[in-house]
Amino acid sequence: MKAKICILVFLCNGLLLSSDIHELSKTSAFSRAPEINAVYEVYDSLLALSNKLYRSNKIALIRDEGPVFASETWPPGTWGRGYYTKDIEYYPKEYFTEKYAQWINNERACNPLIREIGRRIMGYIHEYRSSSHSSLSQIKSAIQYLVDNQTANGGYIWWFKRTGKYEIQGEPNTTGNLYTTSIALRALCEGYEFLNSSLINDPEINMALIAAIRKSADYIVSYPDLDVNYPNGKLLAVWGLTGAFKITGDNTYFNKSVSLVFGSELKQREDGSFITPDRRESYHDANIFYHGMNLRGLAELYSVLKDNDQRRQLREMIVKSINHIIDYNGGDETRLNDSWDGAYNSEHARFEKGSAVRGMILLGGLILTRRYVDFETGDKVSLDHLINYTINGMVYIGRKSAYYKYADADIAIHNIGMYLEFAGYTSR
Repeated sequence: MKAKICILVFLCNGLLLSSDIHELSKTSAFSRAPEINAVYEVYDSLLALSNKLYRSNKIALIRDEGPVFASETWPPGTWGRGYYTKDIEYYPKEYFTEKYAQWINNERACNPLIREIGRRIMGYIHEYRSSSHSSLSQIKSAIQYLVDNQTANGGYIWWFKRTGKYEIQGEPNTTGNLYTTSIALRALCEGYEFLNSSLINDPEINMALIAAIRKSADYIVSYPDLDVNYPNGKLLAVWGLTGAFKITGDNTYFNKSVSLVFGSELKQREDGSFITPDRRESYHDANIFYHGMNLRGLAELYSVLKDNDQRRQLREMIVKSINHIIDYNGGDETRLNDSWDGAYNSEHARFEKGSAVRGMILLGGLILTRRYVDFETGDKVSLDHLINYTINGMVYIGRKSAYYKYADADIAIHNIGMYLEFAGYTSR
C-alpha cells in the first residue's frame, strides 16, 4: 500500500521513477571532468587575447590593403572594434588578407559590439568568483559603459553595417535590438548582483543600475512582435527579464516571461527541438547554438516559477531539450559518443563537421539547468556527464586548435567563466 502511495505522489508531481534524461556513455569523455588547470589554460589564453583588445585604437581610415588606426581609443569597458575584430582579429594573422577583403566588401561595422561587452562582463564575473584572473576594473568599467550607452528608450544598438565601403561611421541607428538588449540586460542584472554581493554597495551606482535595468526590461516587454519571434529571441528575452524580476521584484517582467513560454507560439517537436515560425528556416532553432539559448531561458524561468503545473510542463520541455542534444547530433544514427571530442553538429537534420563553438552557449544552458531544476540522482549524473562532455570538448579543441582561441572569444569567455564558477562548488 505504501509503495502505491509513493508511486502516486511521484506521478502527481510529474516525476518518473526511472531516469528522464537519457543515459550517456560511461567513457572518460563523459564521466570525468577535465583538470581545472586545463580549463584555465584555455580561459587564460582567451583572457590574454581580450586584454590585447581592451580599449582598442579606433580605425581612422579604411583602405583596400588595410586600415589606418587612430591614436584615439574606444572608451574604458570596451574590447575590440566590433565586426572588424570578430571577422579579422579573432583569426591568426595568416588569414588577414582573406578576412579583411570579406569585411571591407561586406561593409561590416567597426564599433564595439554590446553583445561582446555583455558576455565578457558575465564571464569575468563568474570566473572572478573562482580565482580572480579576470580584471575587476574592466568589469566595473564595462558595466558603466552599458549604463552610459543605453538608448533613450532602453534598448541597445546592434552596430552591424557601415554607411559605405570606405566609410568609418556605423549606420545611423537610434533604435535598439532585441538580441543585443537581452544580453545587455542580463549583464546589467549580473553586474548589479556582483557589485552588491562582493564589492560595494554604493547608493548612487545602485540607482543608476536599477534605472538601466528597468529601462531595458520595459523596452523588451513592449518589443514589437516579440510573441511571434523566433524561439531563441523569445527565450533570450526570458533570460533577461527573469534576471530583471529577481533584481526588482517587478511582476511585469515575470508575467511577460511566463506568457512568452506558455502563452505564445513557442512550440517544441517531439524530438525536443523547437519549431521556427518561418517555414523557409523550419530548423533554424534546431541549430545547437540557438538550442542552447533556448535551454538557458527555460532553466532561468524554472528558477522562479511557483505554479506546480507550469513547473511540470516546463520541466518536461527542459528534459526533451536535453534528450534532443543527446539523441540527435548530426543525423539519425549519431547519438553522442566519445569520438566527437565535444564538437556539436549544427542540427540533427544535417550531417556536417562538428564545432565546439556551438557547444559554448549550450554549456551555459546546461549549467543553469543543473543548478535550478529538481532532478533525481540518475538524471543529475547524466546531466553532469553531458556538462563534462561539453567542457572536455571545448578544452580539447582549445588546446589543439590555434583558430579556436580566436573564434567567438566573448562567447567562450562567458560560458567557460560560468563553468569555472560552477566547478568550484559542484562535486564531481
